Amino acid sequence: MTYNGIALACRYAYPPNSLSLCGPPKRAELCWYSSTYTHDKGTEEILHQFSTLYPYLCFIAGENHIADPFDRRVVEAYWIGNDLLQNIKRFDFLRFIDDALRIRLPSAQRHIAYRGLPHHAFHVLHMYKTINPDHIHALDACIIHWGKIVKLAPPHIFVETQPLIMNQQERIEFGPTMIRKLHTQGDRDTLLDHLSIGDWVSYHWGYICEKLMPYQLSNLKTYTYHALSFETI
Repeated sequence: MTYNGIALACRYAYPPNSLSLCGPPKRAELCWYSSTYTHDKGTEEILHQFSTLYPYLCFIAGENHIADPFDRRVVEAYWIGNDLLQNIKRFDFLRFIDDALRIRLPSAQRHIAYRGLPHHAFHVLHMYKTINPDHIHALDACIIHWGKIVKLAPPHIFVETQPLIMNQQERIEFGPTMIRKLHTQGDRDTLLDHLSIGDWVSYHWGYICEKLMPYQLSNLKTYTYHALSFETI
């Protein structure tokens, strides 16, 4: 199942919104848009109010001369990763962090950001001053994971996946493979009709987001490992 850009943005934005972590208090509306693959003027109005997501989409679109920040290629670049990220100029990214996100990074973090990319995993892991063992569970929930479906039991899906852990050297890495129980989005998630045992899916804050094509799985791994490759302060 292929989502257009707005629908794709909803699929990834709803999980943290449902927990009151990001975006406006529009949980019910966003859930309906996300689970039914429906959108209208109200969908964009809600997504515009995500103070981190929407600026990132506008930035990636602008750097690639794409008029619509909800173009599917742009949305996918932020959440999953694709070639659009290779067109980002390093100083432009630093300026975006300062001016659009209004995040004041210490010098060590700015050095990392200079080599970074406007990808969700990079933002989660590197846009804050410190990361310690107390934060690892939130980081693990917040990054976009991939997992292989081993059981379908609506409204839950069980996947084989790897959690983020902090090793003895206090570096973040992926831990041993485990089985996780994920939630579908809404009472009748239309994505369920397109899933089978053995499919690869992405998930965010415990909610399944989309079925991953081989190139998407490859990109998600590539850009997530890129974000993990930098020493965390």
